Amino acid sequence: MPIEWDNLIANEVNNTWVKYRSERLKSASNKTVNNEQGFIVAVYNKLYDLDETSYSSPINKVKKIKITQKRLRYLSDDEITRLLGVLEGKYFDCH
Repeated sequence: MPIEWDNLIANEVNNTWVKYRSERLKSASNKTVNNEQGFIVAVYNKLYDLDETSYSSPINKVKKIKITQKRLRYLSDDEITRLLGVLEGKYFDCH
């Protein structure tokens, strides 16, 4: 395929991804959308490696969405006791 066509296709894929991503974020988490973007990039890069396209992933330059890490939390001593009790079948919560 001529380079001009490759550029047109790459631009269209990029534009389509940006539109899809903004719609997808209405029903999926940032992490899920970033994972999907990673899968698409991997497929295009593999096609490039196999000489099936003359360009790598057209969405390589689309920045992934920032993900805020949740604070790591540990179980309290009481929570550990309750958990172990449930696992051993000795704890029943009336709630």
